Amino acid sequence: MTLRNDSLGSPDGENMSLKLSALCGLILLLATPSHAQNGLEEIYKVTEAGAWLGGSIDQAVTFSTARDTLNPKRWIVERIKKDIDTCAFRNSQDGCAPTEIVRHDWIDSDQCPALVSALERLSRISIPPFAGATNIQSFWASHATDLKIEGRPVAVKSLSNPLVNMTITRISIEEQIGPFHEWWKETGVALKACWQEDAPSFDGARIIQRLYILQ
Repeated sequence: MTLRNDSLGSPDGENMSLKLSALCGLILLLATPSHAQNGLEEIYKVTEAGAWLGGSIDQAVTFSTARDTLNPKRWIVERIKKDIDTCAFRNSQDGCAPTEIVRHDWIDSDQCPALVSALERLSRISIPPFAGATNIQSFWASHATDLKIEGRPVAVKSLSNPLVNMTITRISIEEQIGPFHEWWKETGVALKACWQEDAPSFDGARIIQRLYILQ
């Protein structure tokens, strides 16, 4: 489902500054709890948000298994995405009209083998250790989006007893620039042809939408 709104108004002067400040961080993407629902179990969730002079992006993407998580054979991906183009560097003579586009779509791994390959690449990214007390560095990135990835980790060893595996329910990574951003960009290209507007079926019924944008 794609919704288009061409009534954002003129993006000049003080009005545009107010619009950009309103866009940043105020678009909420809502998902129902991650426990199993409709036969699905959410394993990963990616959220991305950012605003700049030319526009903004807000999106949430969930990756769920449609089988027992110990033996995942089928993956279902749901995405809600809002893009805004304010035409900040263009004018009406260039044929640019400010637009707002909302997309809600799906991927079924049965029709998209590239999905499993993308998740395997995610598992190979090493999570860096904390910087400690003396190795802290500051950085600033222009036009970077805030990327957050939540998901299920592998089992880890207990600090007190290395022979014992400990299960962590979920881990979360937040990044503005780095290897997870690179993975997300590569994944967007790899999965571009896989998105479909109609919800996949599972156990004889259409999967119910779980992601919404709250205005």
